[in-house]
Amino acid sequence: MVESIETAIVPQDPDAVVKILPFDLARSTPLAAMHRAKEVVQWMAAQCKGPAYISVIQGRQYPKVDWRTTVGMAVGLFPAEVSNERFAVDGGGYGYRAVIEVLHQGQVVTRASAICTTRETRWGRADEYAVRSMAATRATGKAFRLGLSG
Repeated sequence: MVESIETAIVPQDPDAVVKILPFDLARSTPLAAMHRAKEVVQWMAAQCKGPAYISVIQGRQYPKVDWRTTVGMAVGLFPAEVSNERFAVDGGGYGYRAVIEVLHQGQVVTRASAICTTRETRWGRADEYAVRSMAATRATGKAFRLGLSG
């Protein structure tokens, strides 16, 4: 028996307000979960365009972390910072290594780590809080991408 999907979220009217209901992944069948994920991604693709949500790298489009966390939120997934530690970089400078878990109702669904260092061109003169924050942002995007890229 195929589980019904709680709500269709692809609006016919692009200006319509869309109510995204939480979806209990733990109680769904794999087929229902895949259908729900497809609906959410289609809605996100239609609504969240442009440089606020999409990066263009070497001519290819990639969703930014805001895109991924919004999709995750729609199905009840939320990132949580496990750690974010400063370390010294060989040759001078420092970096941060962040570990992020993606949770569903308090249960870990996926986890990833990432770093950001002052040896990178963009971050060499940045404030320390920004370097630390970028490590967390990268880890968040990676956790969502690795664990939920299907």
